Amino acid sequence: MKTNTFIIIVSIYTLILGISAIFLPSLLLEYFAGDPNDGNQKSLFNFLGGFQVAYAYLGYMAYKSTDSSFRKAWLLATAFLTIIFVVFVVYNMKVRQLAVGETYMVDIAVWLILAAGSLYFRSKE
Repeated sequence: MKTNTFIIIVSIYTLILGISAIFLPSLLLEYFAGDPNDGNQKSLFNFLGGFQVAYAYLGYMAYKSTDSSFRKAWLLATAFLTIIFVVFVVYNMKVRQLAVGETYMVDIAVWLILAAGSLYFRSKE
């Protein structure tokens, strides 16, 4: 797989998650063991969705870019954000004993693969 292919796959995945968080926060809250009736949680998911849509756009710009430093920065940021998110999820599961959805381990595995892929393709750039 080429770096461009990886970048566009991650960008599309991020865009889908972002649009879902903006327009279907209740559904995502159910999936992630949240309270779909809590306005604060819905608002947080809307914000995170907007962030993800913007990040997907930056991924698209990295995909189109010929500037290696921009692409490397985007890949490193992707790895960092994904790893820090996994750390917080595991911390919340283990220390705070927060409820998690049934597929959290699958989600975490996908996110760790994305982080590893980002670091791998960054090293190839």
